[in-house]
Amino acid sequence: LYKTGDGVAVANSYIFFQDNPDEIYVSTGWVDLFRSPDGGQTWQQFANDLKFSDVVSIDADKENPNLMWAATLNDGVYKSTDHGESWSRFNDGLESLQMKKICVVKNEKTTVVYACTVGKGIYKYVEN
Repeated sequence: LYKTGDGVAVANSYIFFQDNPDEIYVSTGWVDLFRSPDGGQTWQQFANDLKFSDVVSIDADKENPNLMWAATLNDGVYKSTDHGESWSRFNDGLESLQMKKICVVKNEKTTVVYACTVGKGIYKYVEN
């Protein structure tokens, strides 16, 4: 990634999919979200509805790439069910909307999402 806007895009969170290793998603933390369909040769900005939310971390269900999650600096957690095209807030039960990291873990029966906050602990959401 290269200089965009008033600053430099620094990749701080990545998503890779095993069945399509050329597809890469990157959170820059404060500029924007980018995706590459060709292993990083070209990049395009996506998720315009999160453009002003300072996304600090992204992750996805690796078996269902339509299900993506984003953690933001001050707006909490967002969820996408259409591979990042649209996003909705998902903050039920969070004591803080200042997020640090989002992590998706898939097992045989459930998807577990861990949302790490700034100063208020780690929250766990289980999706069956």
